[in-house]
Amino acid sequence: MSVDIAAVRAELELLAGEFMATSAEVRDGLKEAAEHGAEIGRGIAEAELTHSRRHVTKGGYVNEPGDYARAFRGERVFVNGAWHGRVVNDDWKCWWIEDGTEKWPKHAIMLRTAAQMRGNDTD
Repeated sequence: MSVDIAAVRAELELLAGEFMATSAEVRDGLKEAAEHGAEIGRGIAEAELTHSRRHVTKGGYVNEPGDYARAFRGERVFVNGAWHGRVVNDDWKCWWIEDGTEKWPKHAIMLRTAAQMRGNDTD
């Protein structure tokens, strides 16, 4: 009797995919990891962005110190049949802080958060 290893592996991968899509433990673990990532991002932002001041933009938006750090959140999403955890910051000035401008230096807080989450932080 012979066993087709490729067929067995394909069946196991199918079962693993179903488990990942339906497991409450996986969903909860991803949510916890994403929230942990948001805490890391918040910590980096609070430590680095200390020169913020309260001001009103031309459009009337009131910007308070710490708005960027408070905008970090962890969430889980279901994409293409699998759950994923992600760290989100939806503050209106996120792109400027992350990528920098002519007057504002690049901070790359999200990239450094991801590096810490992966365990290869270079700071």
